[in-house]
Amino acid sequence: MKDKRNLGQYDLNKLLRNPALIHQIQDALLTLKDESLFAQSLRDNAKDKPGECVKMIVDQYRDNPPMIIKIVGKDTLKLIEEYENITLANDLDNVFN
Repeated sequence: MKDKRNLGQYDLNKLLRNPALIHQIQDALLTLKDESLFAQSLRDNAKDKPGECVKMIVDQYRDNPPMIIKIVGKDTLKLIEEYENITLANDLDNVFN
């Protein structure tokens, strides 16, 4: 049976993602040093659900950028930006300084 789905039904961002990036993000999340509940949740879920962790980080970043920068780190956020093809902040060094 042929797959009758139309390519137009897919989110273009999801098709353009670099699959190696999710593994880099996953590795970074598994080694988070912060002991907050959010960091613990990310570590616990990173192995099986790295995509969900990325979604949580992006959602929480909108509410509290300084906290997410502190917990996740700028390098991981840059990987997430590249993976999601989004810009979280124009200059992470100047956010809320």
